[in-house]
Amino acid sequence: TFTNPIFFACYLVMVLPIAVYCFSRITHGKKKIVSLLCIITIVGGIAGSYSRMPYLAVIVTVFVMLFMGWKYALTIVAASPVFLWIFPSGVYKRLLSLLDLRDGSIVTRANIWEACTEMLREKWVWGMGPGVGNVRDILISQYGIHQPHAHNLFIQLFLEGGIFGVLVFALIILWILFDMIVLCLRSKEGRPLAVAIIASLAGLLTCGITDYVLYGPKILQFFMMLLGLALAIKKIYPATPKKHKTNSTTLSS
Repeated sequence: TFTNPIFFACYLVMVLPIAVYCFSRITHGKKKIVSLLCIITIVGGIAGSYSRMPYLAVIVTVFVMLFMGWKYALTIVAASPVFLWIFPSGVYKRLLSLLDLRDGSIVTRANIWEACTEMLREKWVWGMGPGVGNVRDILISQYGIHQPHAHNLFIQLFLEGGIFGVLVFALIILWILFDMIVLCLRSKEGRPLAVAIIASLAGLLTCGITDYVLYGPKILQFFMMLLGLALAIKKIYPATPKKHKTNSTTLSS
């Protein structure tokens, strides 16, 4: 239960790679059908949200998932035209409206980001403190913009925590990405799930371009759970041992 369609779509973008991974790994008939239904309802939920940046996030997520392995990529490529065919035309019109610079929400976000840029010039070191209250009050009182936050994940974190706050967030993301990339290179078995985690993070960050997706506690909890999954699979999938060559003398001895 989400109070905002963008947050709902963002959550679905995050779980889509996990659902695709489960569908590809499960061999049991009934469970495979259930996982397929999950994928269908997830994609349908994203389409029904009519949220444009999550639409773009799905494209980014699907592209990252192609690196899960050739079997996964083949399944994704084969299934994509089917989903594209069943979507109503309104979905594509909604996505293409991102190019319309006269769109009301785009104009509003441009005004918000311009105002936030001016705030950052004064508070770029320490920020304005945690919480969206300070940013909201200044947007309303000084700029006449009645919006609750910066409508951008990265700008909002910068405004709240300054340069140190946004660097901490960046280090956390880079840490997880580095661990997942290392796992992809060292463990063939763990590669699909590691790529799924990367795809989920990529989808979340893409959604964060036009909205502060960590504004609500629900998305924040799922984000923390995703980070926990990333740390857990490092323990579950050890590095694949290297094969040592043995010569005939060693074998005979």
